[in-house]
Amino acid sequence: MKYITITASSFEEAVGKAREEYGDDVRVLSRRDYTVGGGLFSRKRTRCDLTIYLSSAPQKDHGRTDEASIREFEKEAQTPDPGTLSSSERLDTEAFRGAFDEKADMSEVAGILDESNVSGSLKDAVLAKLEGEADPCSGIASCIMELCQISRSIQIRPKKYLVILGPTGCGKTTTSAKLAVLYGSQGLSTALVSLDSFKVGAFGQLKGFCDAFDIPSHPVEDEAGMLLALEAEKASDLVMIDTMGISPRDVSLNLKLKGMLSLLDGSCSQYVLALPASMGRKEMDGVFSRYGDYPVSAVIATKIDECGGIGAVLSFCHDKGLPIAFMTNGQHVPGDICAASTASLLEHLHLPGVDMSQASSQIVR
Repeated sequence: MKYITITASSFEEAVGKAREEYGDDVRVLSRRDYTVGGGLFSRKRTRCDLTIYLSSAPQKDHGRTDEASIREFEKEAQTPDPGTLSSSERLDTEAFRGAFDEKADMSEVAGILDESNVSGSLKDAVLAKLEGEADPCSGIASCIMELCQISRSIQIRPKKYLVILGPTGCGKTTTSAKLAVLYGSQGLSTALVSLDSFKVGAFGQLKGFCDAFDIPSHPVEDEAGMLLALEAEKASDLVMIDTMGISPRDVSLNLKLKGMLSLLDGSCSQYVLALPASMGRKEMDGVFSRYGDYPVSAVIATKIDECGGIGAVLSFCHDKGLPIAFMTNGQHVPGDICAASTASLLEHLHLPGVDMSQASSQIVR
């Protein structure tokens, strides 16, 4: 006699699948209801294993799944232990169940990634890595963390010149001020140079931040001003360079920015791209191509308080092979900034089922 185990999310669904596949020939050997998942990184999901065999009775009303038929199946399903099956029969049922669970679970994994705005090569890599796992949903968070890079070197000790690039309105000015204060609190002597003389009030805002924390600041409008600012801060450990947002159509502004940045010593300069977490992937790719002439080495995710998470930024970073260094989530200086870490990324990734109130003691940092 051939035994088959059908797994579905409920008893009714399992009955429907059995009747659809085998008609009224099926008889119930056992039923097992249980849940899977429900750990730190996954949601609980109900499952029902329905072990059936085929009788010799003639088929009738093939595919019918009315309530009376379901009750008949429930009456038959009184033996919850399929352990009496022979090894060959058990292999047959496990093969059937595995084919169903793999398809269902990977579809759920894809849905969770979509909800968290994880796309592109990062989504593909997560799906490939988790395929075939017994409970792939529970491994989503740890898998993403394995695939994402964090720029520890910039967090601990950046090079002398740290240039913040990014589109207009992405928060470069406040981010520059926050970083200057943050690095200053670590014992580095910091200064700030602003190249954004085109936005009304930009330097006034920056100077207010710097004066409040006793950080030297310099407005720069051209290459001559850049040379003077660099000379004035040659003894500083770190000079933050706040740049203006540029348009690919503004050729003269692009050339001006390139000219001023060319005066930096390349061997002790780093370029970081600031991207709003709410920006779409296509727009992020456009920004990246706009700054293609600069050796961008890391990303700062800004304005994460204005969107549903940083899945899009992490997807961008994975596609471009870039690490993430910092995240900002508000206008307050020197607060509203944190160094990227496993815990902080998970907190702002907003994966369904991830409870960060428990994660601090369980996540490997």
